Amino acid sequence: MPDKPVPFYSVVMVRGEPLTVPISLPSGYFFIFFSPGMEEDWCRIQCSVESFPDISSARCAFDTEFAPYPELLHKRMIFVCDSAQRTVATACLWQGNDLGRRMDRVHWVATIPGLQKRGIGKALIAKLMDVCRTEGMADGVYLTTQTTNYHAINIYQKFGFEPYLGPRPRNFRTQGGSYEEETKYAWQIINEKLAEYSACTSGNDSSAQTASPTAHAIFFKHETMFSKCSICKVFEVIAPSQSGDVLHSHDYSQIWYVTRGSCEHFVEGQKHEMFVGDAFLLPPRVVHSTLVREGGNIICCEFYMESLFPDNANAFDRVRQITQNFSFTMLFQRELYSTQPKFTFSRKGQRLVEKLMHSMLEEYTQAEELFTDYLHLQILELLLTFAREYSQSPAHEVSEKVYDKYRSMVENAIHFIDQHYNEPLTLDGVCKISMVSKTYFCYLFKLLTHQTFIEYLVDRRISKAMELLRQTDMSVIDIGQAVGFRDSTHFSRTFKRLKGISPREYRSTAKRH
Repeated sequence: MPDKPVPFYSVVMVRGEPLTVPISLPSGYFFIFFSPGMEEDWCRIQCSVESFPDISSARCAFDTEFAPYPELLHKRMIFVCDSAQRTVATACLWQGNDLGRRMDRVHWVATIPGLQKRGIGKALIAKLMDVCRTEGMADGVYLTTQTTNYHAINIYQKFGFEPYLGPRPRNFRTQGGSYEEETKYAWQIINEKLAEYSACTSGNDSSAQTASPTAHAIFFKHETMFSKCSICKVFEVIAPSQSGDVLHSHDYSQIWYVTRGSCEHFVEGQKHEMFVGDAFLLPPRVVHSTLVREGGNIICCEFYMESLFPDNANAFDRVRQITQNFSFTMLFQRELYSTQPKFTFSRKGQRLVEKLMHSMLEEYTQAEELFTDYLHLQILELLLTFAREYSQSPAHEVSEKVYDKYRSMVENAIHFIDQHYNEPLTLDGVCKISMVSKTYFCYLFKLLTHQTFIEYLVDRRISKAMELLRQTDMSVIDIGQAVGFRDSTHFSRTFKRLKGISPREYRSTAKRH
């Protein structure tokens, strides 16, 4: 993330004498080149570092700048993946002529928060320089960066990049002053920050690669993570390779089963030890991380609940109910039943689960015909095994009471929203009313309403607005304010986005009928 207190100025760097820097990726990570379908990966990574405000803006930029040149993308756009094949960083070597001649440009370098300062960025630039040597067809290499990115500038300098002090580049934007004066001032700022940075890290050169994860959790969506199979992802993590070792959450559930050694599982700030035969079934949107110890081995199954249990399917309603109950109440049992958010199977259950997890891994890896259908059935069998063992455990009765208690609190919050939808409600405020933490509230709220808090609130307001448009002569502006929108333009845009027509068009159509 940009260093906010530093004044923002753009600068250009050009590569002088090429320096060979033999840097490899940290253990467990690997490079891949762009292939069709990875557009969303690029957009997600760029949005994670705030290069764009949202995915649609990022996609627009991708379609404009890269999509017209498919023959270059697979040679010049690189991604870094973790051991679970999740893309976590990207950069490209693109053609540019900002400096008056055709040159290669190091472009859109980004590593997701939580994995920065671990050596991934350095290895990515080293890989780009390899591409430059093998694929480069232009005269020189340059890049554009900012004063706020002085950590990255420190890396660029190690690869032979130097300040560009020539004539103003094409399409270069200043902050309102002359290009020459701003460039001079920008490099003065950068040199001062680099001197401070060097002083702080002297004698501890490894700090950049061993820094602990930041407090900002990464959020993953099933649409971008489940590229091979639409309902799930199955993979193996073998130490020293890691996966999920930075704070993160996701919109899908996961089951991780320890087949050898041990690991440390951090859930909502609490550390839990897991050993051979232990498993955890984690619901969506829970912040966590996992560190696999030396000699450890885990088989991981991540699945999207809505794909397993469509709303119109009743055959496995009880399995769904038990799964949701169990995965949620596990997180409370450490306080109410002195246990941990993990599950230890009986010997019989352990044999069944281990055999099933290995079978799922093989099915997913080989991807033979109908493998998605086989995996669907195997995940249901796995959940049934969980449910049977859970129903026979001593924690079952207590957990049922815990789930009912917190479900009731969230239902009260939903009733409160229904009564006060036209007021300036916030998620934090409603969580305080329900007396449930934000993580558990969001999970149970989505479970009960099939919508997020914001989606539900906006839907409630728009429904009431439709009623007022049909039954009253109030103006559109007054109706928007009456249902909780403080800005009439925002109200009209939201209405049209959800209903496909403007409020005025809706009123006209409704009154004709």
